[in-house]
Amino acid sequence: MVDHRKIPYSRDVFGEMEEALIFLRGERDKNVVEGRITDLAAYKRCEDQIKKVTTGGFDIGRKYQAGCATDDLTGLLSPRYIRRELEDIAARRKREKGHVSVIFADIDHFKKINDEYGHTKGDIVLQRSGSALREVLRVGDELGRYAGDEFLAVVSDDLNGGKQVARKIRDTVGNLVIEVPGNEVVRITLSVGVACSDEVGYSPLELLRCADEAHYASKHIGRNAIHAWRGRDNFERVD
Repeated sequence: MVDHRKIPYSRDVFGEMEEALIFLRGERDKNVVEGRITDLAAYKRCEDQIKKVTTGGFDIGRKYQAGCATDDLTGLLSPRYIRRELEDIAARRKREKGHVSVIFADIDHFKKINDEYGHTKGDIVLQRSGSALREVLRVGDELGRYAGDEFLAVVSDDLNGGKQVARKIRDTVGNLVIEVPGNEVVRITLSVGVACSDEVGYSPLELLRCADEAHYASKHIGRNAIHAWRGRDNFERVD
């Protein structure tokens, strides 16, 4: 059944109006057929098409257009859609009485990298970093480029689990040897902050704000570090 409340618009907690696209997904072996629908007539056309090529029923779920949902440079979720994923995951974990952790990270001294090597080589650094981070995260975790050299990960885990993922993020990127044109090699580090619903609650804005504050605590001690938000002006250093 189509959820008519999702047609044609929904408003997320960040105040952005966006079209709520409903997708039908059917699978036959490993082949996936998807159709985007925004009205009932299109829904029926997709339903008939899916039924022709699938052997077992179909699921209705919301997906995002790849071109709008992903960052052109890194292929990660765009700022808009990683925020939307944060909203959705936080709401789901609240209903399930589960955990959600937000990890905020940025590349240390990235402006210096751009100034020294040039923006084209800086883009290569961002691409390699994004690819490495994608390999770290688990199924069900979400990762986006939040802005510039900043990355945001949303994981369905408690604070200990979030800290473990944060360590992997810091160590994986810190171990990268990034080759750029001109036979040059760039090494980078990250400043990372973690916030969890156990301490913060399920508000996406608060989770994001507290993870950002914890990330700044990492910068203040000299960068290449991880801090977890444990309360107002109270940050735990994560080794």
